[in-house]
Amino acid sequence: IKLLKKLDFEVYPVALSTRDNGIISPAFPTIQKFNYVIALVYLNQKPVFLDATDEERPLGFLPERCLNGQGRIIHETRSGWIDLPSDNKSKTSVFANYTLSPEFEITGTVEYSMHEFAALAFREDYKKFPGKEDYLADQESKCPGLSINNLSIQNLDSLNLPVNIRQEIAMNNQIDDLGDVISLNPLLFNRMSVSPFVSKERKFPVDYAFPREEKITVQLQIPQGYSVSGVPEAINLVLPEKKASYKYQVITSGNLVKLIAKLTIDDVVFTEDEYTLLREFYNQIIAKQAETIILKKADS
Repeated sequence: IKLLKKLDFEVYPVALSTRDNGIISPAFPTIQKFNYVIALVYLNQKPVFLDATDEERPLGFLPERCLNGQGRIIHETRSGWIDLPSDNKSKTSVFANYTLSPEFEITGTVEYSMHEFAALAFREDYKKFPGKEDYLADQESKCPGLSINNLSIQNLDSLNLPVNIRQEIAMNNQIDDLGDVISLNPLLFNRMSVSPFVSKERKFPVDYAFPREEKITVQLQIPQGYSVSGVPEAINLVLPEKKASYKYQVITSGNLVKLIAKLTIDDVVFTEDEYTLLREFYNQIIAKQAETIILKKADS
């Protein structure tokens, strides 16, 4: 803040309470509840919040711990409450292109494009590994039977750009062979298997801190001699006021199966009264993502 003042920027300290410290009531604030300070600087008359504790953080991206309602501008004449931003989102796009061999081995490529908070989360996670080989070993250990080759990561050090990842994969244990038919789940990765909402009731709001969006596209080429016998039904889930939505659709054309799934969380806060619907929303997503496609031998 002192540095920006010396450079003639309009800048103010903002005191706040971090998420694990609780929300401060503007009606009954106490100085003891504030436990963190960030900077508010005006660039071209637009407010930008800055945090100086993380070298991986782009301009204007506060840590998730700071996204907690309102902060208090500390100044002789401009002191007052200000909303802490939640405009930036976590956005991930996944495109997978697979081929299923007659021996039931799945090979292909998976490409990720991670933006804003998703890119930040990946950079922070990737820093934990001494090198690329250690990261690969960790990813393979999470999915038995997975082999990753030719991993490339772009924009890892370009903080204002999305992180783009491309990897070649091979898997050989994803098929249920039932004789004349086989069953497989095209969502090899990014499949939700456990709900974040286990309790039947909740007495406090659900606060996501920032909006989220995840889109997954999978193309699967099935082997000659097989045809698609059954696919999951399409669904389009939308919560009231369009606070969240989930779309899932499987399309077939000859020997090509294409899956498109998109999860969007547009609202940051869900009240305890909305919790039951939100919990059921996730339960339906998990159930849908567990469904498989059925392939049948052409001559059976």
